[in-house]
Amino acid sequence: MNTSSGSSLQRIGPPNSRARVIAASGLFLVLSLTLGLVLAVLAARFFPDLPDGKLVKVARRCMMGAAGVFLPFFLRAIGFRGLADCGWGAVRGTRLRTFASGMAAGMAVLLPLAVLATVLGTRPWEVAAPVDALPGILLGYLASSLFVGVTEETMARGLLFLPLRRSLGGVAAALASGALFAWAHFMVPDAQALRNPSVCLAVRDTLFSALTHVAGEPHAAARFANLVLMSCVLCAATARTGTIWLAAGLHAGWVWIKKSNAILTQSNYEHSLQSWLGARSDFLDGWGCTLALAALLVTLRPAPKATRSTHPETHQ
Repeated sequence: MNTSSGSSLQRIGPPNSRARVIAASGLFLVLSLTLGLVLAVLAARFFPDLPDGKLVKVARRCMMGAAGVFLPFFLRAIGFRGLADCGWGAVRGTRLRTFASGMAAGMAVLLPLAVLATVLGTRPWEVAAPVDALPGILLGYLASSLFVGVTEETMARGLLFLPLRRSLGGVAAALASGALFAWAHFMVPDAQALRNPSVCLAVRDTLFSALTHVAGEPHAAARFANLVLMSCVLCAATARTGTIWLAAGLHAGWVWIKKSNAILTQSNYEHSLQSWLGARSDFLDGWGCTLALAALLVTLRPAPKATRSTHPETHQ
């Protein structure tokens, strides 16, 4: 998306007021959580024999589905402009080239951590699949990573971040979406709370268990910080280019490394370097990932205004 197209988008109408956007965001969260929790509790009633693990997955799907119900109204309230806000415009020539450069950058961030983790033993090499099946598995992971990168960035950065940035500003929108993105990863309701005989108490206890689950996660501080930082990196990539393609490539590269690492190596949570290198396949539970993401964020900082005005073609 070039500078002129960005200006034409702004002529569609003024951004919604900050107060309206904040109020709409709060209402969306309350309504989505309430409906999602009620549906999750009802699902526990209709499927009493579901194992705890599957019931929790069903509950999380209910919450996602409830958010989808209210999403169109929320997007309208925050000033979503349809296809113009999906972030699919071209950047520097072709979408594919920008996506590929993002994917290479994403892999370059996590690959050094993967090598260090394997060499030092926080994730020792231990292939969890037949060797002859590995090429097909890794190619399947690549295909799914490409799909996840494009779809999730269209949703998170296109539908949400770009409209929010107009009203809240880039930094506030990035931090707000980053915190929500991080907390969503920790929203895991308790199966016993879902099965409380009283529907009202079940909804209350399920909400409390989902919101406080983060406290019981090992190395939650590092993981939460890295999820917020990762989201900010993706927002910065979108803000810098005006489209989702660089962010989608970054996301796809991270997902492919995570999936591949999970089948090629195994966790060693007792290792003395775990807090720095992490033992998860995505390394989000280690502070080394924080440093790598922070360095990437610095490279994505906006160019000086003088440079933008003197060389507008470099920010197309």
